[in-house]
Amino acid sequence: MQSRIRYCYHPRIGWIELATFGIYSPTALAQYDIPYPAVNLGLGVERLAMILHEANDVRALAFPQFYAPWELSDMEIASVISIEETPNTAEGEKIAESIVRVCEDKSSTKSPCEFIAYRGNLFGRDVEVWVVEPEENTLLCGPAYLNEIVVHEGSIFGVPRKREWESIFEEGVPTNIRFLDAFAALASHKIEEEAGKGGIEKKRLRSEGQG
Repeated sequence: MQSRIRYCYHPRIGWIELATFGIYSPTALAQYDIPYPAVNLGLGVERLAMILHEANDVRALAFPQFYAPWELSDMEIASVISIEETPNTAEGEKIAESIVRVCEDKSSTKSPCEFIAYRGNLFGRDVEVWVVEPEENTLLCGPAYLNEIVVHEGSIFGVPRKREWESIFEEGVPTNIRFLDAFAALASHKIEEEAGKGGIEKKRLRSEGQG
C-alpha cells in the first residue's frame, strides 16, 4: 500500500503522528477479489485528544485505570473502606452486637476470663457464643480494641480517639469502623457459616486479634 503520514503539532511535546492514509496496491486487493481501487484512512482519535487536552501520554489518556496517577481525596478513600465479612441475618447482627457489648463492658477484666455473649437459636440450632481470654496476666481485650479507622492526608490510620490523635480525627475523615466492630462482624459471620452447615452446638470465640 502506498501511504502518507500526517502530523499535527502538540503544544507541549512537538509534532506527533495523527493519521495515515493511502491506496492499496492492486496486488493486495486481488487477493480478496476486489477489482476497484480502495483507500485506507486511519485516524488516531486518542492522539487528537492528546492535542486538545495537552496530554503527554496517550496511554494515560486512553487507559487511565492503568497509567494515570491516582489522586483520591480522603473522603473518596474513606468511602471505599468497609468491613469485608459481616453477618447475613438479623440473628447474626444480634450476635455481633452482643460481642461488642461484652467487650466494651468487660474489656479491663483480668484474665483468664470468659463471658457469654449470646445464647439463642440460629438456623434451627441452639448456639452459645462466648468471648474468652485464656492467657494469664492480661486483659480480656488488648489496648487497640477500640482503635478506629480514619483517613488523613491520603494515609489510613487505625488509632484510638485520644488526645494525641485529635488532629487526625478533626482534619481527616473517620470511617466509624473500630477494630472491635470488625472483629465482631467477622466472628458472627463465621458463626453463621458453621451453624448453617450444622457444624456447631456451641461456638466459643476468643478475643485474640483485638490488639
